[in-house]
Amino acid sequence: LVHRLRLHHLANPETHAQFALLTDWADADTETTATDAPLLAAMLSGVDELNLAHPSPLGEPPRFIVLHRARVFSDTEQRWIGWERKRGKLEQLVSALAEGTTGAFLDLGEGSRLAANTPYIVTLDSDTQLPPGRLRGLVGVAAHPDNQPRLDASRRIVLSGYGILQPRIVMPLPAASEVTLYHWLFAGRCGIDPYSAATSEVYQDLFGEGSFTGKGLINVQAMHAVLCGRLPQGRVLSHDLLEGSMARCAAVSDITVIESAPFHADVAAARVHRWTRGDWQLLPFLFSAAGQRLRAINRWKM
Repeated sequence: LVHRLRLHHLANPETHAQFALLTDWADADTETTATDAPLLAAMLSGVDELNLAHPSPLGEPPRFIVLHRARVFSDTEQRWIGWERKRGKLEQLVSALAEGTTGAFLDLGEGSRLAANTPYIVTLDSDTQLPPGRLRGLVGVAAHPDNQPRLDASRRIVLSGYGILQPRIVMPLPAASEVTLYHWLFAGRCGIDPYSAATSEVYQDLFGEGSFTGKGLINVQAMHAVLCGRLPQGRVLSHDLLEGSMARCAAVSDITVIESAPFHADVAAARVHRWTRGDWQLLPFLFSAAGQRLRAINRWKM
């Protein structure tokens, strides 16, 4: 993960970009385990080395930081986990940036100091690659006056513009040692070919909205105003579609990030199982969409 953070910076060496590992402990039967402290120490050591190799401007917060959460007990899972898992991490990071409070994360001194007045977050999974120039491209699209979100604070909805930008996801060419029959059959076209593989997003073209899949740019203030403390605890696993519907998501099809497709059927089956379980959990939101201010096109997607 530390190496991936370095690659993101080398591909997008923006002066005012800060790169963070947003992490939880693995689920456990107890609040702490014997391996917790050594893992955190190793992560901090790796991030410190990155900051020595790629220092931030004098007086600025570190270029690379760690935002790590302690476990809390989950009644629905009956285990000690990071609160609300990925959804909770993102909600608490948005709140930390919008409100200037970092109490949800462990105080790691300078190693966890967030840059003040950060307007955007770009979220990436651990296996997502951010090619050169994509960070600047996403921020440029978000900064355009037509795309900036305009809010109705009383109803907590985005009237126009976008709170989230979703780039197009493409699959890399697999290494020869990684190729499997399953991947060859189901991965589709791999690699980046901007001349013959240009595409668009039907929902964006027809209805002015795309679908958030968890990897993209988030407007901090808009997301905080629309979603902070709004979703029930322990009841939302597939949060991306719901968050994109509530904060208005734009599909940015000419900016790409790279992520591999599963190489084995068991990995794909586990992912589909998780997605299906999450989709079932969205049914109450579908039938009570008026309370969540969901538009007709969002209900159709769900």
